[in-house]
Amino acid sequence: MALTKARNRMIEGAPANVRDFGAVGDGVADDTAAFNAAIATTKQVYIPNGDYALNAVQLTSDVTMVGENNVRTRLIPTGDNVTIFEVAASAATLRLSNFRASEQSSSGGVRYGCTFFNQVDKSYFISHPIFEDIIIDRGFNYGFKGSFIYAQWENCRMGHAGTAGNRFIPILARDDSGSPSAGHIFSICTLRNCWLYGGKTTGVTAEGLAMVNVNNGDVWAFDTCGFESTTNTGAVYSQGTREMRFESCWFEGCATNATLRGDSTGLSGHGALFAIDGCRFSNYAGPTSVVIQLDAASSATLSNSEMVLGAAGLVVQGGGGNVTELSQNTYDSVPSGFKNILDKNQWRRSGTFTTRLSSSGPVPTLDPAFDTLSYTLQGDSCHIQGRIRVNGVASPTGTLIIADLPFTSSTAAETPDVEFSQVGYESLASAVGVGLVGVIEPASTGMWIREQTTTTLSTATAAKMQVGTLLYINTTYKIG
Repeated sequence: MALTKARNRMIEGAPANVRDFGAVGDGVADDTAAFNAAIATTKQVYIPNGDYALNAVQLTSDVTMVGENNVRTRLIPTGDNVTIFEVAASAATLRLSNFRASEQSSSGGVRYGCTFFNQVDKSYFISHPIFEDIIIDRGFNYGFKGSFIYAQWENCRMGHAGTAGNRFIPILARDDSGSPSAGHIFSICTLRNCWLYGGKTTGVTAEGLAMVNVNNGDVWAFDTCGFESTTNTGAVYSQGTREMRFESCWFEGCATNATLRGDSTGLSGHGALFAIDGCRFSNYAGPTSVVIQLDAASSATLSNSEMVLGAAGLVVQGGGGNVTELSQNTYDSVPSGFKNILDKNQWRRSGTFTTRLSSSGPVPTLDPAFDTLSYTLQGDSCHIQGRIRVNGVASPTGTLIIADLPFTSSTAAETPDVEFSQVGYESLASAVGVGLVGVIEPASTGMWIREQTTTTLSTATAAKMQVGTLLYINTTYKIG
């Protein structure tokens, strides 16, 4: 006797399988009606592997949608400027998990200007939603738009791959109506083990300043998350949100906008507190980049973190607010904007750096195999020592400068002071000479080498700078 295959919806208590409601899953046929029918039947929906073309699937409270696999279960917009999941006004206890949103259809076509999840009327709430194991390609304009309360994002990748569009904002949590409902500020949300990529490169506005934009929140916590940016996109922008917590997070090159920015311009009027612990900031563009930007009503604490800034003069703290507490942090250069941060004793680092020579006349070049000095930073004093070797035959005139010192500031008021300096030289034509004094130049980019009795190099000293000359460096200077 042959058995007839039972459909999923024939099993009491089983999730509704979208295939049982007519979903094709070929990436071409519009499967929106099948998804809506499955939701209307049980609110517990299963999505097997396939490519599903969708346009504004309507979500209501208590809906759970789970895919079979977050790579092979793909949700694709039916066209340009389409939203995949939509909430009309409010919803509670949603759960979306284990699928991928892609802007590339099965036929190879690309959709533009799309949104993964959108709450149409953001004067209401999305309460207690869970988003987990979701991948969103960076070709979308937005990942999640809504007024979120007690929301959780776990193990999500937002901006994973796909066509690089001119913008991608993973999370926009704000009210667009200008008249939020009572209690609107109670948005306590968490992101755990998430990776976010920001790719907005055109038309920078308030909503595009960061990958996560929060308006009128209470507490948002980020645990073991990664943020990677392209031009003009920071990591997190807080408008009128009370507290933003970051633990064991990684921030990669968040470009010319501030990585973390807080102000009190939101509807609630609260200044932001950024609490940062055990994080790493790396690969910044240079002096125009700001790590933490705060208005006068906002503040931050920074502890147990590492900054691989990539350029002397990068601003760790900008705006009118203050980093009020620093402890156990490390930096690979001394940033500007640190004059009001008193805990310089927390700076600890050692390593090597490549230097060069400069002078007002001919400049002796250095042997590229022998142009590296070592440094040790302890507290606010940096000690440099080592030998460098002349590779060119030109003799310098005027002032000879050892340039590109580490831990110098672009702020004139923070020009380091020399505590001790001794530079010796040894060449093929002379014995060792000692007693040269090092002085930090006004631009804070190098060290002047002068004989003790003159302000310029004597002819005799200049003549000793020939191929093979060794300079012995032993210098300590104080920062700020």
